[in-house]
Amino acid sequence: MTYILGNAPTAEFRLQLLDELTSPPFVKAVKKLLPKQNMRIVILGCGSGHLEARLAQIFSNCHFIGIDISKARLAEAKARVVQLTTTNTFEFIEGDLTKMEPIACDILISRFVLSHLQDPEAVLAKFSSSVRSRGYVCIEEHASDGKEYYSNTRDVGYESFVRAVDIQIQAQKSHFDTSLKLFSNPPGKVIHRHITQPILDSARTKSILRLGLQEAPHLVPESAALISALHAFEQDDKAYGLYMRYLAFITQIT
Repeated sequence: MTYILGNAPTAEFRLQLLDELTSPPFVKAVKKLLPKQNMRIVILGCGSGHLEARLAQIFSNCHFIGIDISKARLAEAKARVVQLTTTNTFEFIEGDLTKMEPIACDILISRFVLSHLQDPEAVLAKFSSSVRSRGYVCIEEHASDGKEYYSNTRDVGYESFVRAVDIQIQAQKSHFDTSLKLFSNPPGKVIHRHITQPILDSARTKSILRLGLQEAPHLVPESAALISALHAFEQDDKAYGLYMRYLAFITQIT
């Protein structure tokens, strides 16, 4: 895997911000299109369990299986779902998606994990093969080509903003071309697509850039200067920017 983040003390907060910025459109699509009772749902790269907590509000009597390579993130996910009042059940498995066997399910979900793998198409094909007939595969990935980032102020954050986003994508190898390969031959019949591009317009949301750099300073020689500029970007009430672009699709296995 090429994932460079996730082990710093701020990792859980950054993942929470990512959930707040990107999950609502995805969950809305799932709520509209998928059956929501008595499903077996596998989530690849479940992280801290934010998605499970959101989906538990719309699904009932379902069994969620979250898979992640990080013990720390799985511990956070378990602690999160324990607090839920729900008829759903939850299981979390520590594992490497490139090595483990797929798990039979009715719904397979993967968000922002496949593009971090050396051969994401193979992993997607492997896990999709275990989705039952008439089941669903839901994928969301980076769809950024480096041209669409924007900040409204060059004085406080434009150059640092664009540089920070580019560093995060390049270092994690989350390239637009990788996503295009995934989306060019999706498993099953595509029944939904949507694009999400968050606007960072508060100190809280703008901090996601700085947090990402702080988690991987060894990859960013100019991280101290960038982080200082991003602090200024966060604190300027008039500054805002467009963040990474994401493409989601839902397919049904025929």
